[in-house]
Amino acid sequence: KAGSDLFWLHGVAVWYVVVIVMTAVYNAEKKFMPLRAQWLKDMETPRCNTVYVEDLPEGYTTDAKVKEYFDEGVFGRQVVKKVNVLKQTTDLIFLQKRLQKIQDAIQEAQAKSMPTDVLKDQQKAALENVKVERKKVLSSDEHNLPLAFVEFYKRRDKVIAVKIFSAEDNEEIIVSPPPDIPDIVWDNINQDPTLQVGKDLTGKALIVGLFFAFMPLVLFIQSVGRIEEVSKGNPFYIIQENHPGLIIMWNGLVGSLALSVLMGLIPPVLTMIFEAFFKMADKSHTQLLLQQWYFTFLIIFVVLVTAVGNSLFATLVDILKKPDRLIWLLARTLPYSTHFYLCYMAVQWGVEGLALVRIAQLVKFAAFLPVFGSERAKELVEPEDQAAQGIGARSARLSLLLVVPLVFCTLAPSISLISLVNFALARLVYSYLFQFAETTKGDSGGIHWSYQLKSVQASLVIFIVLMTGVLFERKSWVCGGIAASSGIYWKYMFDKGLREFKLDVIGFTELRDMEADLGVHHQMYEEMQKRFQSQGAFAYRQPELDADDAPKSHHLLSRAEQKASQRTKAEGATAAAAAKKNRMCA
Repeated sequence: KAGSDLFWLHGVAVWYVVVIVMTAVYNAEKKFMPLRAQWLKDMETPRCNTVYVEDLPEGYTTDAKVKEYFDEGVFGRQVVKKVNVLKQTTDLIFLQKRLQKIQDAIQEAQAKSMPTDVLKDQQKAALENVKVERKKVLSSDEHNLPLAFVEFYKRRDKVIAVKIFSAEDNEEIIVSPPPDIPDIVWDNINQDPTLQVGKDLTGKALIVGLFFAFMPLVLFIQSVGRIEEVSKGNPFYIIQENHPGLIIMWNGLVGSLALSVLMGLIPPVLTMIFEAFFKMADKSHTQLLLQQWYFTFLIIFVVLVTAVGNSLFATLVDILKKPDRLIWLLARTLPYSTHFYLCYMAVQWGVEGLALVRIAQLVKFAAFLPVFGSERAKELVEPEDQAAQGIGARSARLSLLLVVPLVFCTLAPSISLISLVNFALARLVYSYLFQFAETTKGDSGGIHWSYQLKSVQASLVIFIVLMTGVLFERKSWVCGGIAASSGIYWKYMFDKGLREFKLDVIGFTELRDMEADLGVHHQMYEEMQKRFQSQGAFAYRQPELDADDAPKSHHLLSRAEQKASQRTKAEGATAAAAAKKNRMCA
């Protein structure tokens, strides 16, 4: 009601929520950064001293020129230990695949006791073609790409290079920490840069098209998910008159459940677009990109769908013409949808239960069990679908489930309690899955957690704009101004976090502490470097450029070999920790 004294309470409540959330997120990031720094410190060689360089300028796409660029042009001293400029190897990969097919055919023929003379002649010719093409690629700079892996002598120089040439600085090159070698998707790195520009545009166009394709479905769910007063000619009229409880159940469950199912279809589609059109250098980057885009979809289709109306395009055009309309649009639509969001959060309790059951793995295991036995069937059903149940999709969805109660906490306070129960269930479910059910995944160093925190902070703007509009709509201008002023504190804390918390590099203070133990570090580095070179597994080198009789690259190892490698790394980490403890005691 206009003029109510409760408006003053709402204005103060907006400030309270903003201060509590922004401060809590800042403190969480502050506690997280030492863990991230330790993860970076423990990074194995050569990754810890290596960078990934993109957009090399013309004339600097050779190993010697890249080394000269950093040694003389940037640092003015010798800092680069090794350079590996990547090469265009499409033809070589094609020849190697043809050779592999012939070798497979020979093995199949030998298993059936069939003659293999012709196939062996073909194998010899194919092998010769591979050797000729490999020599041609290695000896010519015409195949060089504007990409390189650069290894420095000292980690400090790597940190400086990453800070100077980060993507945000708009320098002539981009320098970033390299992906873990087993996670590198070499086929994606090997793309023609000119062709990749067209593929990027196509991929972005498909994502935009996906937005507009899903919008009618979401609006349809909104329309049928809630039954209001119906006429006598409507089939639901009889149910409404005779069984009103069913109508209440329908309004509470159907819309929320259908929207949850529909949103679950987005990650697989996004993943297909990313893998087909975008240049994903490593598998972990795919998950991070999925988290970012999926969270955007969820915010629009779940939180803002009521305000969008019947046409996403018309609403966007209207807001672009007059941005101030966004405030009134949210204020006139979202407050009347709080019942839907209460039901939506309650439905998520069941979603967490479905995640615990792991239906897809259960069905596949039951199908494989009679054929392969329990052990092999277990291997075949793992891991779970990384598009729908990977860390990217899960992180985006759980971020949304925190944003929804934050946005509506003052309009519908009971949503906070429902959300608290949901997160208690989620903590129980995912703790069990991670520890006892699912296979161990690669460690990305908490980058998904950090993006979750930033997502929650950014989404708090919706809450500020919504409550400002609600108070203005009811002619409470002073209280609306109080709510709007909380945006100043939000901006201050958001920028402070961006300035202070850098994920990709170790701070110079931590580097100084590491360099205090330089002798031990250098000895450990040399030992690991010799071990990795003898294994032929941990070099930032395209695997197709190695000779056919060279050891297999780590990302081509069999499942058993990968498990053995993981055990070796774990044993090495334990030994290193013990050695460090002994040095501290001494």
